[in-house]
Amino acid sequence: MKRKPKEAFGIVQDGLTIRIVHLRKDESDTYLMGLDGIELESDWYKADQVIAGSPNADFIPTEIQNLDINQYDVYETATQEERESTLPTTNAKPTTVLLSKFNFQNGVIALNIHEEHIIKDTSGKVDKKDIVKFRKEKLTKLQMKSGEWSSCIVEAAGQKQHWLYTGPNMLLHTLQDYATEAHTKLYYQLADANDLILTDFFRYTQNIEEGKTVLLVYLGIEYRKMFLFQDGKWINTFPLQITQSRPEPEVINSKIALALDSAQIAEPDEIVLTGDWASRELCDYMNTQNISVQVKLLHFPNLTIAHTGDNELNEEVISPYALAIAVAYKALNYDNPVFSKCNFLPAKLLEEQKELKVVWHGFIVLTLIFGVVMYSTIHYLTLNRSISNYKRANQEMEFTFNRLKAENAILEQIRSEIESYKENINRIGTILQGKNRWTEMFNVLNTGFASQPSSWISNLKKADKEDRIVITGTTTRRENIAKIANSLPNSRISKVTNADIRKKKVWNFEMDFDLPEVDWVHDIENEFIQENPEVVERIIAKPKSKSKSVRTSVKPVITNGTLSKAVSTKSNGIGINYNYGVLPLINSDYLPQPIGNELANNRKLASEYQNFLSSINKVNMLEYRFLGQKILAKYEDSSILPLIRWWIAYRLYCDKDYRTASMYLEPNLRTRDYYYPYSVLLQARIDFASENDRFQQLYDSIISQYPDSDVYKQASIDLKYIREGVLR
Repeated sequence: MKRKPKEAFGIVQDGLTIRIVHLRKDESDTYLMGLDGIELESDWYKADQVIAGSPNADFIPTEIQNLDINQYDVYETATQEERESTLPTTNAKPTTVLLSKFNFQNGVIALNIHEEHIIKDTSGKVDKKDIVKFRKEKLTKLQMKSGEWSSCIVEAAGQKQHWLYTGPNMLLHTLQDYATEAHTKLYYQLADANDLILTDFFRYTQNIEEGKTVLLVYLGIEYRKMFLFQDGKWINTFPLQITQSRPEPEVINSKIALALDSAQIAEPDEIVLTGDWASRELCDYMNTQNISVQVKLLHFPNLTIAHTGDNELNEEVISPYALAIAVAYKALNYDNPVFSKCNFLPAKLLEEQKELKVVWHGFIVLTLIFGVVMYSTIHYLTLNRSISNYKRANQEMEFTFNRLKAENAILEQIRSEIESYKENINRIGTILQGKNRWTEMFNVLNTGFASQPSSWISNLKKADKEDRIVITGTTTRRENIAKIANSLPNSRISKVTNADIRKKKVWNFEMDFDLPEVDWVHDIENEFIQENPEVVERIIAKPKSKSKSVRTSVKPVITNGTLSKAVSTKSNGIGINYNYGVLPLINSDYLPQPIGNELANNRKLASEYQNFLSSINKVNMLEYRFLGQKILAKYEDSSILPLIRWWIAYRLYCDKDYRTASMYLEPNLRTRDYYYPYSVLLQARIDFASENDRFQQLYDSIISQYPDSDVYKQASIDLKYIREGVLR
C-alpha cells in the first residue's frame, strides 16, 4: 500500500453500471480530474456471459491540456448520436474503451466489493478463535484455496463485528485483464464495502453538529440503503425496499418514511440524499412533504470541481458518482483516523505489489555491509558537524548571557524605582489621611442636593459620638429623602415629618451619615494619568519577549504572589475568638460579571476591559491600577465603573492593602445597584481582615436581603471559613 498517494482512481460497480472517478490531491486541496461510466447489459454476478453496452456518459477530462473546447462545450449538451460518433471505431470491449481513457499509472486504484458476497458474524465475536471458526464454517475448500476471500473487524453502529468477503471480485478481474491486454501495471490501493465507503466519507467531509441526527440515503442502481448518524457517529443502517428500477419521488419518500417507522426511529434533523436517483426535484418534493425535516443533496465541501464550457459540474450531476468519489477519497486519505482500516483486497495481490523482494541472501549481506560503512561515515561527519555547532552555539549563548545580565541590572533598577514609588504613594496617603474631610463633605452634600430640586438643609452639626454628621432639611417631594440618603456615605434616616408651608405640603427630615474621607491615592493616580498619558502607556505596554502571564477572559482569579496566613487571634468582645486575616479566594462562579450590552456595543471599551482583567493576575502591582484608573477617567458615564472599582479593591484586599481597598470600594456602597451586594461582601471581607467587628453585621445583611443570590452562597462559605479558622 502506497503512503500518501497524489492521485487516485475510484472504480465502483453497482448492478449494471460501472463508474470511474479520477481525483488528484495537492496538499490540502482535492481536484476532480475526470469521471466516466458505462452500463452493462447483464450483471456480472447474475449472468454467465456479460455483454457491455454503449457508454451512457462521456469522459470529461478537467485537465486544461486535455480539454478540447470545440468538442466539449458543455456537459450533456451533445446528442446521443453525436456522442456515439466521437467514439473510436474499434472492436474493443466497452470496458476496455472506458478504462483506456484514464492513465492509471499516475495513481492508485480503489474499488468496491459486491454487497451480496459479504457475510457478517454476530456482533461482539471478534476473538481470534471466533474468527477462525467463522471462516471455516462459511468458506468452502475451493474458496479457501482460491485466496480471493478476505475479512476485517468492522466497528459498525458502536459495536465490533467480523465481516467476511467470500469473493470473487469481478471488477478486480476485469481490471487485471485490462492490465494484461494493455501491457501496463496497475497499483491497487484498497477494496472496501459500500457501507464503510459511504459512512467514512460522510463523517470525513460533513461537519455534523453535536446533538444533531442526520440520515444519509444512498439511492443507487441496486445498492439502496439509509445510514443514521448522531453526534457525528454512525449508529444504525436500514435497507430501502425499493423494487422499481427507476423509482418516482413519491415512492422514495414513502419507503424512507416506512423504513423509519418500522425501525421506530424518530424523524431526523436532516436528510442527505445521494446516488443515481438523487436530484433537486426529489429534494424539493420531500421538503414539501416533511416540513420539520430539511432534505438536501450530499455536498462535497473538500472537492474542487472543474467545469467545462458554461455548465458547472454541480452536486446533482456528480451525485451518481458519489460512491466512486468516496472510495477515491479514502485511497488518498487512508492514514486519516476517520477512515476504517479495512481492506478486502486478496492477500496474495497485496503481497505481489510490495516493491522490495529479497531473493539472494548474499545481496542482503552486501547491503548490510554497505549500510554499516555508510552509517559509520555519516555518523562521524555528523559528530564533527555537531561539535562545530555546539562551539558556535556556546559563543552565542555567552553573548546572550552577558546581554541579559546587563538587562537584568536595568530591570532591578526599575523594580527598585517602582517599590520606591509605591512607598511614596503610601506615605503621601498616610500623611494626607483625614485631611479636607469637611471640604469633601460639602462636595458630597452639594452633589446630592443639586440633583434633587426643591430640597434644602436647615441645620448641620457633628454628632456627639463617632465621625458622623447630622443634618435636618426640608423637601417638597418625599422620594427625594431616599435619593439624598443614597448619595451620602453610610447614611441613616432618623426622622421624617410632614408640614404645610403656604398651603403646600412639605416633608422635614433628619438623617446622619459618616464624615467622608478623601481618597488621596485615587486622586493622585488619576491626576498622574491625565497629565502623563505617554508614561502610563509605556508602563503598561506588553513586553516583546515571551511572557508567561495568565490571560483571563471572563472569570479571572488572583494568582500572583504568595499570601501567608494571618496569625492574629483576637476576641470580638463577646467571648468569641476569630482567626483574623485574608479569607480564601472567592469562588469563580460567584464573581461579579458585566451586565447590559455596553461591552458588546463598544469594542474599544471591551478591549480595554479585557486588558484590565488580564492585569489583575499579573505580578506587576501598578499595571492593573493604571489600567483601572484609565477606564475610570476615560468613561465617566460607563455602567461598568463599579465593576472596575470592585476588581481593584479585590486585588488590593488580596495584597493586604485594606485601607486603599476600602477607598476604592466606598463609591460602590453609596448606590444600591447590581454590584451593591458584591461590594458589601468584599467590604465584609476587608473588615474581617482588618479586625473590624462590623463584618458580622455586613454578612447578616447579605444573608437576610439576598437569600437566592450568588453573593448569599459565597457569604455562607465565608462564614464557614471564619468559624473553622480557614485562611488563605
